[in-house]
Amino acid sequence: DAAERLYLISDIGKPRSELERRYGDFVDFETGFQNDAGELYEEWWFRLDDDDVDNISRRSRPSGVTSKTYVEWRPNNSNQEYACPGEPDEQFEERMRRFYKWLRDRPETTIAVVCHWGVIDWMLDVDFGNCELRIVRFDDIQPSLVNSP
Repeated sequence: DAAERLYLISDIGKPRSELERRYGDFVDFETGFQNDAGELYEEWWFRLDDDDVDNISRRSRPSGVTSKTYVEWRPNNSNQEYACPGEPDEQFEERMRRFYKWLRDRPETTIAVVCHWGVIDWMLDVDFGNCELRIVRFDDIQPSLVNSP
């Protein structure tokens, strides 16, 4: 759930199985990648639910958004066109709340989180430099951002 927010097509990543082949000795690629049936998702980025309907249960976590309900939220007043739909606020907020709860419920006292700017901005409401490392106490996560269910 700590994945980058899909804004541009360059935000689409590699399938989970490919990342697991490359980095599986160092990173858990199963936690958070399973549907209710225990099947592993391959794509961890936002997708419309009606894309590739035959493979939806294995492809990615259902978003609840289809091509009929999607509303473009990115700048488009100059007839910009995007190569993929961007992750809507509601889905991003839900994902960030799940991630926050997952961190909160972990038994470990020290956790390394490697993520993109949007996740840091949501959790801390502060700017980080590119590749910047900081130590942050869990209590410093902005409580106003996680009050929603």
